[in-house]
Amino acid sequence: MKKLTVYLLALFVLSGCRLDFWRPEPVALSILGYNYTGRYIHTFSVNGQGGGNLYETSGGGSVVCCLSFRPDSKLPFDVEVEWELDDIRDFVNAKWIPAVEEHHKSKATVNGPLPKGEASNFEVHFMPDGSVQAYITDYKSSPFLLPDGKPNLDIRVVPPGDGPLSK
Repeated sequence: MKKLTVYLLALFVLSGCRLDFWRPEPVALSILGYNYTGRYIHTFSVNGQGGGNLYETSGGGSVVCCLSFRPDSKLPFDVEVEWELDDIRDFVNAKWIPAVEEHHKSKATVNGPLPKGEASNFEVHFMPDGSVQAYITDYKSSPFLLPDGKPNLDIRVVPPGDGPLSK
């Protein structure tokens, strides 16, 4: 019994005095936004981590680093998404229409499923109705909606549950 106590104490000390030493280390997920709103998103963030800007009806902006994620996180979990809508583009007359900048904040629930492989992206989808959907993926998804607002039937993965293609 004394040997077991000494062994456990040594394991605790060698683990850096962390009680969660058996948990996987957090991974850095790239933040990737998709804008289906018809308005320019000047900036957005997830839990305070910047996600960049997104042109209206853009199917996947550039990748921005990083959001910390523990691979053993329990689903579902919520994240806080903030974004600022800006000017409106008039495609007919090829000009921008000034609009009052609008600041929005919303919770988005990550329901899963989590990727079977190594998670690499945290995707935020800004939907036309003002809702926000969030997914963790191991690849850059195709957009759910095409620029004309119709569902993209060529997507690699259909969002689960109440996604835009389930209606």
